[in-house]
Amino acid sequence: MRLLCEQPPQWSEIAATVSRDPLLAWSILNALPLAGDRGDQQLVAQIENRLTRLGADLLRAWALHASLEASDSPMLERRSAHALLVAELAAHLARQSSHLSPQDAYLAGLWHDLSALFGDGDPQGLEDGNVRRRAEHSMHLAERARPGLPILDAIRLVPESEDCVADSHALSRIVWVARSLADGEPAVTLASLSRVAGLPTHMLIDLREEYTYLAGSRSEPDASTAVQPQPASPPAADLTAAPDASLWIDAASRGLMQGAFVDLDEQILSDRLYASCALLTGQPGPQLVFEVHRDKLRPVLSRGVDPAWLDGMVLSTDNAHSTLALALHRSTPLRYSLADNGPGRNTADWQIGRWLGADGFTAWPWQVDGRQGVAVFAHAEPRIDDAVGARRRHLLDSALGELLRMRRRQAEREAREELALRGFRDRIRRMQHETSNPLSLIRSYLDLIRERHGADRKTCEDLAILGSEIDRIGQMLRRMGDTREQDAEARFCLPNEVLRDLATLCGDTMFARRGVRLELRLVPTVPAARMPRSILRQVLLNLLRNAAEAVPAGGRVTLASSGPVAVDGRLCVEIRVVDNGPGMPRERFENLYGSDDKTDEGENRGSGLAIVRELLHEYNAAMICRSQERAGTGMQIFIPARA
Repeated sequence: MRLLCEQPPQWSEIAATVSRDPLLAWSILNALPLAGDRGDQQLVAQIENRLTRLGADLLRAWALHASLEASDSPMLERRSAHALLVAELAAHLARQSSHLSPQDAYLAGLWHDLSALFGDGDPQGLEDGNVRRRAEHSMHLAERARPGLPILDAIRLVPESEDCVADSHALSRIVWVARSLADGEPAVTLASLSRVAGLPTHMLIDLREEYTYLAGSRSEPDASTAVQPQPASPPAADLTAAPDASLWIDAASRGLMQGAFVDLDEQILSDRLYASCALLTGQPGPQLVFEVHRDKLRPVLSRGVDPAWLDGMVLSTDNAHSTLALALHRSTPLRYSLADNGPGRNTADWQIGRWLGADGFTAWPWQVDGRQGVAVFAHAEPRIDDAVGARRRHLLDSALGELLRMRRRQAEREAREELALRGFRDRIRRMQHETSNPLSLIRSYLDLIRERHGADRKTCEDLAILGSEIDRIGQMLRRMGDTREQDAEARFCLPNEVLRDLATLCGDTMFARRGVRLELRLVPTVPAARMPRSILRQVLLNLLRNAAEAVPAGGRVTLASSGPVAVDGRLCVEIRVVDNGPGMPRERFENLYGSDDKTDEGENRGSGLAIVRELLHEYNAAMICRSQERAGTGMQIFIPARA
């Protein structure tokens, strides 16, 4: 929680901390599994990627609820430390091999006994002596993070004999040896471990002594830095022990959940909803979300089911045999289970269950901003703890409310654009009609002059040039009426190209003539930005004009690109416009987006920022302004990067 409250969060440090704790690592990778995202990326980097996708708000909400359930049991602490020791030993052994990934060995070692870590022991009633059943349960828990079959096999084979693992995959052999080395009194002889690992005995002895020493030193408090309690000072209040602590935590987490879904790309919003349910309710999020439209249910979100399949279904809200419709009308979650003898009374429910790859689903009704629908959870049970149910309902309301508002704003923006486009086309048609007559008249007079002075070759050449230019004007007017070119503008652009064009366009006309130097600093690895080229040009032209007017002769303005950078859990392109002018007056800085102020000389200072903010907001971008007296002003723009 301390690391998450830093601004901005140090994601790499948080990821390293999570990667060293078996339960934290399992929770994050269970929420956003590893499948399809392995490659050569290191485990810490994979965890960091998931943490940034989840965002600080959701993780803080999760940490708040986890604080109520956290255990400070010495047994759990010892088992976690033992799991970390096995993981480090396994990674070191894997590095001695030329064909095995150390991070896979590390993860298998970290989760080799997950069963013992849940609930400080045995959630399935498995006795410590029944190691095979514990290994199977640990394997099934790890399977939810989808780490790959060799890792799962290594977890399952940990309690087996030397004869069993001798011909297994190298990963299984290494984790088996690492677990034996981590035991204080290994039940397997060093000779057996040497045969299985394929390493000399003395190397295993040195390895065990080195890592067990380091593990022991980590677990012992440092007496030189220990702080003794002061008798005169009262003990710190334990908020989690207070009777109403859960009420405060619920209130705080609701606010965090609400803010976690604001200004997101739809795909990231879907990922966060799915993962946040796993973190905060213990069950994955919805794979399908439907909204009531007239008397039908239409899909809003789809995860793992091809949206084209759903287009072929007619889901009526009046179907008395539909679990989805019944859950909606009764305003209560309902469970549908696939039967062995076919679809039963409602084929649509049966097909949805099959497409989800589950034995059934739970239809969970939702209602937000006067709109309602049903969320579909695969495998989920309809009856869950009231507090957990409240969390799930709030996550659905927060995510779907923001999604629907975002789509409504998009529809309103498209309607305004269409209205403006129709007006533009009408004006163009009038302009084309009004200009066609004078252009035709000029063309006729040119032909008449050519007939009268046809003997003069130079005159004919000049007239031909004039005629071609008039024809070009006519073609330009005709093209203005064809808006297909404007409509087809790409929704993405390459920021560095835009910055180079602006530097060429504005370097002399806007800056050099004022005695101001424009510097261009570009990072070559900047990805595409989720913003049309024309919009980015308009935004930057406003900022450059403000900077040019603010900086006196001899000053400098820097136009720079950077990125990608993580901002609120999404990758962004950063663009900076920085000057070394006098800085903004305090009254202007405090009213940054207010009406334009003018100096005594009539120049605008800071004009156009309200337009800039509106354009950035339309494309989920943001801007930060920093200004200091006699030191200059800097504008930072963060635009979502194209995935």
